[in-house]
Amino acid sequence: MKFVASEDIAAPAEAVLAAVTDFDRWEGMIGRRAKDLTRRPPGPVSQGTRWEGRAKLRGKMRDVGMEMARLDVASGGGPSVVCVDGGTDGMQVVVEAAVESLGPDLTRLTVTSELKAKSLGTRILMQSLKLARGQMAKRYRQGVATFAAHVERGTLPG
Repeated sequence: MKFVASEDIAAPAEAVLAAVTDFDRWEGMIGRRAKDLTRRPPGPVSQGTRWEGRAKLRGKMRDVGMEMARLDVASGGGPSVVCVDGGTDGMQVVVEAAVESLGPDLTRLTVTSELKAKSLGTRILMQSLKLARGQMAKRYRQGVATFAAHVERGTLPG
């Protein structure tokens, strides 16, 4: 199952990319929902950095892991791409954010998330989720739009 949302943000590409790659803020937000979230290796995030923790999913505590699969910061006006790959024992999740400058104070942010089942139980769950796909896609787009509005105002939650 794949979700895509794109927003044009009235801010320079550097500001949007800084918000997207503020991994300490993201870790703080995720850490409120996940237990024992750790970054390996500690320090600056680069390709290959991993996050591991435990989160309650479908009523059960599960091990969750994510890895920085791609971190391309473009120079010369090309798009910058951040891609995180991971999931649980039954599901793989890939999240990609592309930041592209459209002008000095206009930037396009495109966020793509793809969920793939790795077990029979997860395949059955995803079949039921497809019934609510329209509502889920709407919430996904609203989440990206809310993030874009916060970047424009300079009021990122954290």
